[in-house]
Amino acid sequence: MTLRDKWLRGVERGADPSQNGPMRSLLLSLLSVAACATPRANLPPLPPPEVADRRLAVQREAVADALIREERVLRLAWPILTANADLCPKTKPRLGFRYGDAKAVKGAARGLTIDQVRALGWDDTPKLLSVAPGSPASQAGLQPGDRIRAVGDEAVTEAADIARLIGDAWDREEEPGPIKMSVERDGSAVEATLEPMEACDVAVVSSSSNAINATASFRKLTIYAGLLRALPDDNAVSFVLAHELAHWAGAHPRKVVTNAVTTGAGLWGPPLLLVSRVADVVAYPLSKPLGAESPPFRTLTMKAVGGAVRSPAFEREADYAGLYMLIRAGGSAGDVDQIFQLFSNVSPRSTWMQVTHPTTPERQLRLQATAEEIAKKQSAKEPLIPDGWVVD
Repeated sequence: MTLRDKWLRGVERGADPSQNGPMRSLLLSLLSVAACATPRANLPPLPPPEVADRRLAVQREAVADALIREERVLRLAWPILTANADLCPKTKPRLGFRYGDAKAVKGAARGLTIDQVRALGWDDTPKLLSVAPGSPASQAGLQPGDRIRAVGDEAVTEAADIARLIGDAWDREEEPGPIKMSVERDGSAVEATLEPMEACDVAVVSSSSNAINATASFRKLTIYAGLLRALPDDNAVSFVLAHELAHWAGAHPRKVVTNAVTTGAGLWGPPLLLVSRVADVVAYPLSKPLGAESPPFRTLTMKAVGGAVRSPAFEREADYAGLYMLIRAGGSAGDVDQIFQLFSNVSPRSTWMQVTHPTTPERQLRLQATAEEIAKKQSAKEPLIPDGWVVD
């Protein structure tokens, strides 16, 4: 008779299982674990050192992938930000490099601990993570992997020193001038002088999220890792960046907030969306047999909010101005309209339903019309400025 059978037999005889409660609870837990189903195969053993070595190799590859993603974003964003400075409401001098230490690498390769990043050879000394081709940093001969030792005559001890020292140098002058930097490469000191270039004053970053998306906020453009992986063509990624820059340059984030306040959507939108999500728990399964292709109440709410803040109109303008920005930066109209096919592959509903964005067919046709407009201006040697766009 098993221990479990003996215990059950004791209960049948009138034993009180509540006596010695903690001990009996522990016994029940152990019995439950013992009763769990287990695999039958006899797997080959894995030596712990071998697992540890493989873990380091996999983590090293994950960090490399994250840094390549960051390099790609900077490389493609640089010409977009510099070629369209005159279309942006705010500009600033830029040098065209990104730097970071172990903490920055941890942020890029989310999921690793700081100790794991340090085990891969990263420390608190800031290094150049990427250098944009054609940028002041590139022209001065700086390279990814260079350790930043000094800015001007001031030593750099941590990553935060770099932006402060560059800002201090420019604050002392009427016009931002050259920045001298000292870096260490292969154990040798390298001196460089960087002549700044004017660029749109907005940060461009990548997110480790696998979402196929990109966003623009008041101070930042974000492109997600999922979209970067889904778009191997650099020109397509450049258009996405230009589209988001058009959102920022057109003050769309601010205008959306203004419209939300003016129409009250900022007040009634969130609670109505919450209620609609709850209602769709029942409504969506019932409406599917009737032909519903999406949660009815949530879709209606999103359409109402999108219309109130004029989201579809801002998306149309970002598509239009973004294509101009792409061409101005040396990109090609080419097949960028196929980006919207990607979005429709993820969400086929966008082929026929306008919620917060125009439908895919409309966006593709408008892009083709915009490309023809740009081509005519190029033939006539006219400035490539979006019609109606205010140039400061």
